[in-house]
Amino acid sequence: MTDFMEINWAELKDIAERLSQTDRGGGRGYYADLEAVDQALAILIVQEDLVSIVKLRNLFTTIVARDSIGIHASLQRLTEEAICATDQLGDIKEQAHFLGANGHNRHRQGLHQRALEDFYHSYQLYEKAGESFEALKSYYMMALCQRALGNTADAKHILTTTISQVDPEDPWLGNPFVVLGWLERDEDHLNAAETFFRKALALHRKASDPDTLQAGTLADLGEVLGLQGRTGEAKTCFEESLGLIRKYQGQFDRQEARTEMKLAELLIRERNYPGALELLDHADDLIAYGSYKDQLWKIELLRAIIKLRQGNIRGALRRIRSAKAVYEELGLPPKDFIRHTINRLKLGAGLFIRK
Repeated sequence: MTDFMEINWAELKDIAERLSQTDRGGGRGYYADLEAVDQALAILIVQEDLVSIVKLRNLFTTIVARDSIGIHASLQRLTEEAICATDQLGDIKEQAHFLGANGHNRHRQGLHQRALEDFYHSYQLYEKAGESFEALKSYYMMALCQRALGNTADAKHILTTTISQVDPEDPWLGNPFVVLGWLERDEDHLNAAETFFRKALALHRKASDPDTLQAGTLADLGEVLGLQGRTGEAKTCFEESLGLIRKYQGQFDRQEARTEMKLAELLIRERNYPGALELLDHADDLIAYGSYKDQLWKIELLRAIIKLRQGNIRGALRRIRSAKAVYEELGLPPKDFIRHTINRLKLGAGLFIRK
């Protein structure tokens, strides 16, 4: 950065491009780069340069959409300032875009009620701007939040409404099919869940940027196959999922951790506790640099299952208390935590890792 009141846009553009490269996610040495972003934002706020705040935020659109660096406090501040700037500028289309991105990152962190509010506001603004498909995408994301909040009927209503408005051949339709698969899995309808995940995969393969979409759905498919006792097929899905996501070397740490947790669950059922713990420790490391507490409580419950199976009741209870503290910190319904815990204890490890 140059003199205090000057913005070096060339340097900022270089930072954005550098952060989008592989091996730059998680804790992989990007803090100095984001300090430069903080400094630039501070200057623009002092100057009340709303247009340039929006310009700065747009430099980092690709990064914010990824789950390793996107939730960093610096980029969240930038997004929030950009939302305020677009509001003052009257740019409702861009404001809707930033609200949607904010909703995605809040959902990833487990802040589902706040994410729901962002997506609803984004949906309203896109509708007002005449952007019907973008509005539909924000509306669809509300289903993920409703499911996470335990509002299954609301989630299903949103999904059926969404699907009715999309061409059956549109690859994007794979997204609501995935969430329908989650809902079926939540209710232990494993065959129905498998059908939705396979439909989603077929559509994802037609998408222009299919890797991350396929990786997530392959992990979901691997989970339901494992729960049906089809262990070999399940492991193949998990391996393919991890192979796809690891090509990006750190840009999607949360998604990699999510797949490793699901594979760890399968290993627990096989009584391969060392293998499961190794995966859980690595998943924990992957999310340690972010604010992914929604993943942390799930890791802790899996560790509790292992302690329980090893006969360490006291250790299992400690892990459950730790998971409960994180869960409550997220403001999620206490009754749902009790339900999750009972299901996991009953099934030994047949737990459903929600997105």
